[in-house]
Amino acid sequence: LREVKGISYREGNRIFHNPDQAVFEDLDSLPIYSDFKWEQYPEYLFGNPELIPATSVISSRGCPYQCIFCSKAGMKYRLRDPQKVVDEIEILKEQLRVEAFNFLDLTFTANPKHAQAVCQEIIQRGLNIKWWCESRANIPLELLDTMKAAGCVAVAVGIESGSPTVLSRISKGISIQAILAFCQRCIERGITLQPYFMFSHP
Repeated sequence: LREVKGISYREGNRIFHNPDQAVFEDLDSLPIYSDFKWEQYPEYLFGNPELIPATSVISSRGCPYQCIFCSKAGMKYRLRDPQKVVDEIEILKEQLRVEAFNFLDLTFTANPKHAQAVCQEIIQRGLNIKWWCESRANIPLELLDTMKAAGCVAVAVGIESGSPTVLSRISKGISIQAILAFCQRCIERGITLQPYFMFSHP
């Protein structure tokens, strides 16, 4: 147990905390896991009232933001090559016979240029898919237009609070004006909104 990084354990009356395991850096070197059937891991498109068969992909790990309530705050942010991300989508689309995907990045739009590149790759290949992701509200609003064109049908967005004071205290780094503008753009583009709120902040 002493040699396993990232765990805590008890020996007798003592508790030991080992050093953290290092984060994995080269995400593009990881193989695409596709040796399964959809029926083994059934999943549906998030944020959609219809049961549309889907599967998950991740285009990044970690998060560059520092919201004080989040266990992932400040976790080293790493990106995959957008072409490799869409390669995986193509492989899973063909093998699992699905037309929908859930991006399980902590925040798909944390790096708008990366999100834009993934979307452009989907558009250029004419994949005709539907997908869901999580987003921050303070992104370039034109990115939502590209996301819609690439097949985004629903977005979960962390609003957390309607109070500027609370947003400041939790280090969210987003204004009420940015939240309203983001939501309005989603409504105009026909992107379903899943707003997240948190209660009982001091």
